[in-house]
Amino acid sequence: MKDYFGYTSGIHVWDPTKRVNSETEAASSDCFPMDPSLQRTFRGHKSGVECLSYNPNMRQLASGSLDCTVMIWNFKPQMRAFRFLGHKGPVFDVQFAPSGDLLASAS
Repeated sequence: MKDYFGYTSGIHVWDPTKRVNSETEAASSDCFPMDPSLQRTFRGHKSGVECLSYNPNMRQLASGSLDCTVMIWNFKPQMRAFRFLGHKGPVFDVQFAPSGDLLASAS
């Protein structure tokens, strides 16, 4: 078992397609990485990352942060694609539309 700690102003990405399903007595279901080897690290937020959303095409990742910004990261090349300013408070949720063409964010 490995421990993973966050809030380092970076985003650490593991392969989201390798999952193991785990059931508990409460009948809830959680997914855990089968192979938790680090795939990517993105840096750019000035404060902790609160939320992440994969684009359905699996080529981009959106992140929302306590620094009031939303960023979209490309997997190839491994770099920031967009930085969105304008939230007056921390961003607590980001979600791509099923088409992948739109991104919603909430603060």
